[in-house]
Amino acid sequence: MRSSLTVVILGPSDCTNEKSNLEAHVKTNPDNNPLVDSFGRHHSYLRIAITEKCNLRCVYCMPEEGVELSPPAKLLTADEIVKIASLFAQHGVDKIRLTGGNNGLFLNIDFLGEPTVRKDVIEIVERLSNIPGISQVAMTSNGIALSRKLEDFVKAGLNKLNISLDTLDEHKYQIITRRNGFKKVMQLIDMAEPMFNPLKINCVVMRGTNDNEICDFVALTEKKVSQT
Repeated sequence: MRSSLTVVILGPSDCTNEKSNLEAHVKTNPDNNPLVDSFGRHHSYLRIAITEKCNLRCVYCMPEEGVELSPPAKLLTADEIVKIASLFAQHGVDKIRLTGGNNGLFLNIDFLGEPTVRKDVIEIVERLSNIPGISQVAMTSNGIALSRKLEDFVKAGLNKLNISLDTLDEHKYQIITRRNGFKKVMQLIDMAEPMFNPLKINCVVMRGTNDNEICDFVALTEKKVSQT
């Protein structure tokens, strides 16, 4: 059985012990034994949250005025992200997903953050894709800023994409996200569909808000994308 592991936007002062423990594990397991948890699951899929910043203010995620963010010194640098990913790759991890996330370890959901707002994200994608043993670099994005850089991401090595979209109604999109961006996301789906297989859509279903659109999302996946 295989499972996923979610790591960190923790910076140097926060993740010293975690990195030291991982490096010690590598040194004491020279045969590159896979990471196995107490349930016997092999960890081959690593999610790394690279920023707390977001260009939306979704009602279920963040207040309209935003939240207090961690200082830059608390965030992992590109070098640290590559170092951690390389250590995991030596022990069976071959798939990496970049997401946003709040400052913590072992998160269970993608929350509070948009990876494309990080200025060095394309560099991070390229460096991760060049790590020996890594066959897949994926990203979860709201799509707002992605269309103008999509080809650069693909050239850098991004080969899997999840787009977060909670409604197919432009007015409702503005209510949910508190921002204008619906047309950009739909244009991105058209651009990305031939580039990624599968292209996935993440949808948060909310009672009384968008639960009447489930069939519409099913129809969208039949026409344009692979999974939702």
